[in-house]
Amino acid sequence: MKRSYSIRLLALILTLVVLVQAVAFFGARSVIRDTETQSSQQQLEAGGNILQSLLLQRAQQLKQANLGLANSSAMQQALDNNDTDAIQAALATQAGSINADYAAVTQPNGITVSLMGARSLGPALPPYRNDVPVRISLVGGRPYQLASTDIRLTNATGTATLGYALDQSLARELKRLSGAEVSFLAAPSGSDSIYFASTLPSTQAHNLPAVYEQLKGNNGTRALMVGETEMLTLSWQLDSNSSPSFVLLQIPMAQVMAPVAALSKHLLLLNLGGIALALLVGLLLAKDILRPARALAQAAKRVTSGDYTADVRVRGEGEFSEVATSFNAMQNAIAEREQRIMLQARQDPLTGLGNRSIARSSMLKAIRKA
Repeated sequence: MKRSYSIRLLALILTLVVLVQAVAFFGARSVIRDTETQSSQQQLEAGGNILQSLLLQRAQQLKQANLGLANSSAMQQALDNNDTDAIQAALATQAGSINADYAAVTQPNGITVSLMGARSLGPALPPYRNDVPVRISLVGGRPYQLASTDIRLTNATGTATLGYALDQSLARELKRLSGAEVSFLAAPSGSDSIYFASTLPSTQAHNLPAVYEQLKGNNGTRALMVGETEMLTLSWQLDSNSSPSFVLLQIPMAQVMAPVAALSKHLLLLNLGGIALALLVGLLLAKDILRPARALAQAAKRVTSGDYTADVRVRGEGEFSEVATSFNAMQNAIAEREQRIMLQARQDPLTGLGNRSIARSSMLKAIRKA
């Protein structure tokens, strides 16, 4: 019975401790998870702001370089004379000054002369729009940030266009600045193929075309599966005068949750330590509580065997002390009652002399001695 009471007491204490620690553990884990997710979202948003600033900076460079082309007497003369070699030389000079990836001039006769480094792309430039001086367009199936300006000639007008590629180089630079994985996706009109440039490992990057359709109309941050890897993803549809182009900034959810896992491990160890401490305290507490109960049980056994000499001693105040006091009073009352019974059994109540049982007992003793 005593052991059962100790076990029940320990079980109650441990249950309460485990419940409190479980609530604290899962509550803390939830807060940490939300905090880490929010921190990663802010990192992605910061990366998006960096990209916007970078595109604006490049746009300014493109506009300034285009103005240089528009005001170049060599370019104007080459266009008036329809001198393709001179046009390409002027384009190469101006594009090289800002390290542009694309350079093209549309002549008054409608023919486009374009360069990609030292390589001609031919008439691949999308139709020019005066209301969008800086735009994202697909050239050769790849996205470019383009800026155009008019070149006033003697009797006509030409168009100069310079641009930067949204390619692997830009993705790596943006990853260096933001710490996130960066990908560019674009789909040429009328084609089933999807262009992508990404800092993701090649095994993951090849899964990007499969998520292209999920990106349409879904700007913002969310979890996105890329192959078998869950990624916290900020998707942003770039302004484009052709098929939609997207930039993705991503952080693997495993990386986002890594601090949560580490802190959860520490919290779990602390909780286990707390449970062990609670077990130790419970054992000491049970021992302290059961000590007076055991003393009362031993005293009850002594009373059962007829020993009324020892009182029960309980330290302090409280219920056990009151029970011990009552038990001692009961023990003394029983001892006094039995003493009166024994006295009445041996002496005459009127004369105080020994009665028949005393006389008989004395005779038997005398006979034994004789």
